Amino acid sequence: MTFLKSTVSNNAPSSISIDRSKIRSLFRKGGAGNVSAFTQAAAYYLDLLSEYFYLLGYTDPCDRLFEIEATLFECWRYAPYIRRVSDFERFLEIQLEKRSQDRFLDLPEPHSHLGQLDHLQRFLLVARIYQGWTYRSLYLATRKKKPGSIERWPILNA
Repeated sequence: MTFLKSTVSNNAPSSISIDRSKIRSLFRKGGAGNVSAFTQAAAYYLDLLSEYFYLLGYTDPCDRLFEIEATLFECWRYAPYIRRVSDFERFLEIQLEKRSQDRFLDLPEPHSHLGQLDHLQRFLLVARIYQGWTYRSLYLATRKKKPGSIERWPILNA
C-alpha cells in the first residue's frame, strides 16, 4: 500500500466526485438486492477504508482487510436505505467511528501526532488530503452544520 500521494493529486478531482451519478445508480441497484452492483459501488471506497484503517494501526494487510470486509458488510445491511451517495458516505463515516473507538496508535517521531487524531480528524485527513474529496462531499458525509468550518480545520490546511 502506498500511503503518501503527491500534492498534485489534491488538485485533481477524485474518482468518487467524478462518478457520483454512476455510484448512485449502483447503490440504488444494490439497495434492491443486487450484490454485484453494491460491490462495484463499494469498490470506489476501498482506498479510503484501507488508508483509514492503516492510520488506526492496522498495519498488517490481513487485519486491515478483515476490518474492511466487516465494515462493508455492515454497510450492505444498510443498503436498502441508501437513496444518495452521501447517505452511504455518512453511514460509512459512522461505522468507521464505531470501529475507531478503543484504538490508539503509538507512532515514533515525527509521526506521533497522527496517532493522536480523533475519528473526525482522521476521517477528514484521509478523505480530503489522500482521497481528494470535495468540501461539499465532506459536509454531506459528516453532516457538519456550519459551512466553512471544515475548510478552517488545521488538519486540512497542513
